[in-house]
Amino acid sequence: MNRKILLILLYLFSILFYPISILAHDNNYYSGVASYKSNDFKSAFLYFKTSALQGDPDAQFNLAEMYIQGIGTPKSTTEAYKWYKAAADQGVVDALVSLGNLYVQGQVPGVGRNFSEAMRLYKIAEAKGNIPARYDIGRLYLFGYGVNKDYVAASHWFRSAADGGDVSAQYNLGAMYANGDGVSLDEVEAYKWLTIASLGGDKLAENVLAKLAIKMSPPLMFKATREASEWMTSHPNARDPTGFYIGK
Repeated sequence: MNRKILLILLYLFSILFYPISILAHDNNYYSGVASYKSNDFKSAFLYFKTSALQGDPDAQFNLAEMYIQGIGTPKSTTEAYKWYKAAADQGVVDALVSLGNLYVQGQVPGVGRNFSEAMRLYKIAEAKGNIPARYDIGRLYLFGYGVNKDYVAASHWFRSAADGGDVSAQYNLGAMYANGDGVSLDEVEAYKWLTIASLGGDKLAENVLAKLAIKMSPPLMFKATREASEWMTSHPNARDPTGFYIGK
């Protein structure tokens, strides 16, 4: 066959068939999104699995999340690891963080806890701008998991994540200011960050705030509350950046 004719046929084949596969691929993913939003988790699981098997990285991540949480399917860390890995290999940064969490928790099949691997994955994700990874790096330093315990380093990473909207980091940063761990003891900064975390839904922050309120003077509480309000006004898009890619 003439080489020119062959190239033309291949081009026509790609036009006719490639978009069809992508369209079906997208339909399964978005059907999964719709099913999840309507609380039909079993259907969502099946749609995401179909899309994941076709190679959609976001569907692979969502499928892993459903496996790890037991939503729409029995829990399976083995399957969760498999699909997190598939998504991470295709560039889903949140999947790197989830893999790191599995290594911290000792839930990677056939592997015990591996803090060094977790740190490696978190660092890759953080370098790509992932906010939760910064919190997780801080957590490793806070507890001395795979590194020397370092409150100063922990507070650095918690602050970076807190500024990005991570509620858990906001709570931890506030608690460190309240206790003077890795930072100078500062009731105003403590109350400020704990207020922000509390408004973000952190229940632990509410308890610490109540204890701080007993010993803080009204002017200091007013100052802290004002600073918390100013921070939230200047960070309108800062939200806890976790969860499924529902609606993406």
